[in-house]
Amino acid sequence: MRKRSEKAGLRWECPVVGVLLAACAAGCLSSAPDVKATDPVTAQAALNDAQARVYAVPPKQMVEKLQAVLAAPPVNLRVVKVEGNRLTTDWREYPGEFHIARRWQERTRFVITVVPDWQRPGEACTLQVAVETQQRHSPKAQWFEAPELKRPQRATALLRELSSQLSG
Repeated sequence: MRKRSEKAGLRWECPVVGVLLAACAAGCLSSAPDVKATDPVTAQAALNDAQARVYAVPPKQMVEKLQAVLAAPPVNLRVVKVEGNRLTTDWREYPGEFHIARRWQERTRFVITVVPDWQRPGEACTLQVAVETQQRHSPKAQWFEAPELKRPQRATALLRELSSQLSG
């Protein structure tokens, strides 16, 4: 009789253990790894989100021109960091999405990268504009990162404005 109850116990224990192991494994697999910005896959995803345009201007000269154009009207964006060929602007606020009877606030900063042309590195460059957006639910709340908010239209609008200022 004892052997029969042991067998019966094994019949329900094995599936339960199997389900628990599957749930644990699925939970481990579903969590996203911590990916650094220097990771090639992340860099490619950022490049896909960026808006770009080619100019017949040497890259070093373009960085200098960009600093002047960004600070002047109508753009009026302060450059907070220049790292070689990459400029990061200050935040610009925008009305955000509507959530439960309230419009959230968003702010976006632009990362502008000047990439030398492969064929003519001293004569031409490509200008890439990528965005980073944060949001908050009220004016007194803390800003938090919102990588799920894709705002390529803001990068396109800035690139269009820069293009008109650089060509004029």
